Amino acid sequence: MKLKYLLLGIVLHIISSSVFAQYLPLISENVLWSHVEIHCLPGYNSYSSRYYAFKNDTVIGETIYQKLYATDSPDQTGWYLWGLYREDTSTGKAWYRSVFPESEGIAYDFSAQVGDTVEIYNPAFSADLIRLIVMEKNIVEIGGILRKQLKMWEPQHIQSEIWIEGIGSLYGIKNSGMSWAGAACGSEELLCYWKDDKNLWQNPAFETCFFELTGRVNLPAASPHFSFQITNKTLIINKLHHTGLLIIYNMLGKEVLRQSLHETVTFSLTSLSQGFYLVRFVDPLGVSVTKIWLP
Repeated sequence: MKLKYLLLGIVLHIISSSVFAQYLPLISENVLWSHVEIHCLPGYNSYSSRYYAFKNDTVIGETIYQKLYATDSPDQTGWYLWGLYREDTSTGKAWYRSVFPESEGIAYDFSAQVGDTVEIYNPAFSADLIRLIVMEKNIVEIGGILRKQLKMWEPQHIQSEIWIEGIGSLYGIKNSGMSWAGAACGSEELLCYWKDDKNLWQNPAFETCFFELTGRVNLPAASPHFSFQITNKTLIINKLHHTGLLIIYNMLGKEVLRQSLHETVTFSLTSLSQGFYLVRFVDPLGVSVTKIWLP
């Protein structure tokens, strides 16, 4: 019996060592992510979604980057550039290069071991490097493939986050280091992950892979459509069938813009400072709400 358990332990050790020695790339043009943004509003939450995908590459200096695009359209049209990534598959590290400002840093490090501190660059949450401590490192099976899973800890805000090899943070592909944000009202999570058009992972807290409509109630198909282009800080609102009121709030609840709309309109938001903003549109059909990030 002891020999049986010894042999089993040896086999498991060999499998574990083999998995940890391999690396499943994060960056690929045949994968797709969807996120859900949960917006805290008085008395209720609203939800919105975006798709993210790598499309094409670019060269800066002598370095090749893959372009990460995003769209908030349910039919996956109107893609806009979110940022640039590069990856070293020999070390299991991925770097993020923001469009504004043009700077770069580590986004993921799957070579990190338990007890290591990983310094993350993500200007969406902090102007400084975000330090995450690896608390656990194990193996999970997703889509029939064994993958490394790291549980990270952000000690300053006593928050944790999980990274899965080939998938990224469970806060979403672009949100490594989001645990630094702490328990602020509102959040963002990974909804679904596809590879080769197969849905390999779905957030167990939700029954859908995309929230097309936002607000207190389901709005009809004629509801307005928001599109935000982060590269030039432009907000586009179209599919207006009724005159309505647009109001934008900062995350302190202060109103920063109010305007009556009756046709497709494009707003330049370059005058607003860096941060998250809630965009609210009210018309006879109901209320639409989304959240945007200004770099």
